[in-house]
Amino acid sequence: MDRIAMTERDAALPEEAFRVEDGVAQDVETVTRELESFLDPDVIPDWLHTEQHALGGRTPMQALRDGHLAEVLQLANATEHDPYI
Repeated sequence: MDRIAMTERDAALPEEAFRVEDGVAQDVETVTRELESFLDPDVIPDWLHTEQHALGGRTPMQALRDGHLAEVLQLANATEHDPYI
């Protein structure tokens, strides 16, 4: 298992929130690269762990674990063009 980067603000999240299964690590990296083009890297972990209406109330991490990379990338794209979705 890999871990995604953790900031001081993320210290309040449980340790397991940052564990990434090997099969999901590449998807997390893909989404993170997309987000880094328009978001401050310090807020990306928050974005990944925030429930999203567009994902049926799941977090992007939950959606990635469920195999929904395309949906998460669509949401990232939508976030870039309309941060108040």
